[in-house]
Amino acid sequence: MKSFEKKVIIISNRDLKHGRFILSFSDKQIAGAASPGQFLMVKVSRGLFPLLRRPFSIHNCSGKDGRIDVLYEVKGPGSRLLSQYPPGRVLEVVGPLGNGFSLPEKGRGVILVAGGMGAAPLFFLASRLAAERSKRRIYALLGACGKNRLCRPAEFTAAGCSVKLSTDDGSCGSAGYVSGLLDSFLNSPGIIPSAYVIYACGPRPMLQATAFVAGKFGVPGYCSLEAHMACGIGACMGCVIPVRSEGGREAYKRVCHDGPVFSLQEPDWGKM
Repeated sequence: MKSFEKKVIIISNRDLKHGRFILSFSDKQIAGAASPGQFLMVKVSRGLFPLLRRPFSIHNCSGKDGRIDVLYEVKGPGSRLLSQYPPGRVLEVVGPLGNGFSLPEKGRGVILVAGGMGAAPLFFLASRLAAERSKRRIYALLGACGKNRLCRPAEFTAAGCSVKLSTDDGSCGSAGYVSGLLDSFLNSPGIIPSAYVIYACGPRPMLQATAFVAGKFGVPGYCSLEAHMACGIGACMGCVIPVRSEGGREAYKRVCHDGPVFSLQEPDWGKM
């Protein structure tokens, strides 16, 4: 797994409204090495505050021209500062980091399950699978608390996904959680659950519910976890999670180094 420490120039930093932005830059080495599910550590300040780099999923990238997109939401001082940077600004970036998604075997259908901003790393996977030009069926189940919080459904459609939506308040698509939408989908006439693999990202309660549904139908799957990261390389041990182990012994893994992608059944959801 190869990563690079680079100074890159912002190409664009587009405001998508509702506190969301897409930042783009170009680096052929990072783009050429990146795989869906990996992330970047970005220094958002030239000074001492914020001191630590911030982790961001790779939303999409092109190995041809080296363009890399980062979809992010303004949540704290680091992302707020990043949202103010214009094209031409230089950023310090380390990446790609972490372990990405294992791509499905040929012919197996794919179900992408995203809660809110969990769509960020899943779009890169959708784009990569679409580039295969195979007859694989790809479904994108996108959920959020309300219509304005749904994350880029039109782009998933453009990438070749069959998109289904759910909102907690019922303002768009099915009313309820996206895990419930997954349950209904796998129980639909004509759907053979064992013919699919699930890829999920979102809040941890949503991932826990998704893991339960996947287990109920016997569908294999992967999840990308979010965590506060200080180093991004596994040195600080600040992003450990409990995982299931043989013999019932306590075991832990680092989200940045051992993940951020794990099997859906690997985290010990009851202890998180």
